[in-house]
Amino acid sequence: MQHIGQTIAKIQKMKNIKVTELIDGIVSRSEYYRFINGQTQLAVDVFFQLLDRLHVTLDEFQYIDNDFQRSDFFLYQDKISDLLTFKKASELHELSEEIKSKYGKDSNSKYQHLAIQAELSSDLILNETHPEKAEPLVKYFDNLEYWSQYDITLFLNCIFAFSNTSIDHFLKSLMKDINNYIYFPGEMSVVVQIHIVLCFLAIVKRLLIKLDVLDTSLNQIDLSPNQLTERVLRDFINGAVSYFHGQLKEGLNQMNKAIEIFTKYDMRRWSTRLIDMKDSVIADVPEE
Repeated sequence: MQHIGQTIAKIQKMKNIKVTELIDGIVSRSEYYRFINGQTQLAVDVFFQLLDRLHVTLDEFQYIDNDFQRSDFFLYQDKISDLLTFKKASELHELSEEIKSKYGKDSNSKYQHLAIQAELSSDLILNETHPEKAEPLVKYFDNLEYWSQYDITLFLNCIFAFSNTSIDHFLKSLMKDINNYIYFPGEMSVVVQIHIVLCFLAIVKRLLIKLDVLDTSLNQIDLSPNQLTERVLRDFINGAVSYFHGQLKEGLNQMNKAIEIFTKYDMRRWSTRLIDMKDSVIADVPEE
């Protein structure tokens, strides 16, 4: 990461904002120049005031600071998701080893978690179960007193590797914090994401009573018109539930329509995942 003062100055120049307008009432001119020249650091609250004056979020600042490139962490996350979607087990194992090397150099537990996620995803594709590989994550989640968005996302990405007992235990723990993230900005509502992942898990494990409860709860979530992904996923779950309840044609049509929408907009991760999930739904419909 570059010196943050240099990046502040870079953004100020790119946006053609006068230094006097940027620092007025926040920091003195002399201290500001010492800061951008790397001679001093500013208090965190002062730094955030400057970002606000520049009309830049922290995420965007980090993106600019990294020469308009996504960080390795997010690139690894995307690669794991892509390899899992297209069932590349050996490549996921190789990626896990690569990330372990990164973690060893960086000493950042996020990379350890990513390496474990990649290895568990590889095992999932191969239909192998190795509970000991997930143990570091179990210990990490057990130690949490507060679940951040990072923790919730990590849990959902690896949920398939945990026992039903552990899943129920972790859900009870994280649900006390989930309301804090109802309006948190992101690609998808965290609350909806939890419901969707749990619905997928219930479908795969044929937990139909639990699926009905989750589907009812999902339908009660107030979605805005611009939450297209959430709405399409909800429609797919509704279709799966209808299919399980004997409304085969209606349920199949609803699932296919959701897949068609994701295919139309080239959202391959979701379209591929829903195709697999539909195959799981129609593979063996149990009697009511």
